[in-house]
Amino acid sequence: MTSTDPRPRTLRAALVAGGLVATLATATATAPPAGAVIRGQEVPPGRTPWMAALIDADGEQFCGASIVAPDEILTAAHCVSDVHAADVTVMAGTTDLTDEAAQVVPVREIRVHRGYQEATSRNDVAVLLLRRPLTLGPRVQPVALVDATTQPALLAAGAPVMVMGWGATSDRRETYPTRLRAASLRIVADSTCWAEWEGGIDGATMLCGGSPSHADACGGDSGGPLVAFDRRTWRWVQVGVVSFGDTCDDASVPSVYADLGTLAPFVRGRGVGGTRR
Repeated sequence: MTSTDPRPRTLRAALVAGGLVATLATATATAPPAGAVIRGQEVPPGRTPWMAALIDADGEQFCGASIVAPDEILTAAHCVSDVHAADVTVMAGTTDLTDEAAQVVPVREIRVHRGYQEATSRNDVAVLLLRRPLTLGPRVQPVALVDATTQPALLAAGAPVMVMGWGATSDRRETYPTRLRAASLRIVADSTCWAEWEGGIDGATMLCGGSPSHADACGGDSGGPLVAFDRRTWRWVQVGVVSFGDTCDDASVPSVYADLGTLAPFVRGRGVGGTRR
């Protein structure tokens, strides 16, 4: 599992691009409906206010991310382990990458989980601290992070989850949408994922998502959020970070995400102890 640029990858690169459901309501008012990533639909503006995009020095989106605090962004370690903070900006407050009204803020510091292993994708999370806080509002809001102790049902096999991003919509052609897309999946049991990936999964730091309809994600969405709807609190909760997957057009193999059930403390601690860039 090698990686170069996060956007065109399939194996390590990340996942989603495809489709939420047209009936997705407000980020705090309804649970995720079923859908398929590759053939999915666009996300209506304002429905995923925690979503952010990472922009490189050339002005190109290269990974997804999520807002966890006004000045703190969560993404995958493999997105930023080889880049400098000065070369990254964060776009928030929009589902359209061409939106001139979006908030764009430079990154002050990158903190990669010290246990991140490029060869295995273990601990594939990183925290980005911004030079100035985002202005919060209806379209810019932090996402809650899962608590494995009090919210175990959100991480259980079969639990419904939603993934989103601006990545490619097919392996067969490098087509990248400018508008955010999302889809619903289900958490896949560790034992099933282990078998599908022939043992290449670390159940302690990874979780898997898939769909009976073979919904999947595609290259270009590394670092984006995997979220679940908590009916007790009536809000969306982030349970994972897009890490790696198999080919987009054949989604029989589950996609893999960094597991926030175990990695959330690093994020809540603002990446203290991580490798700084």
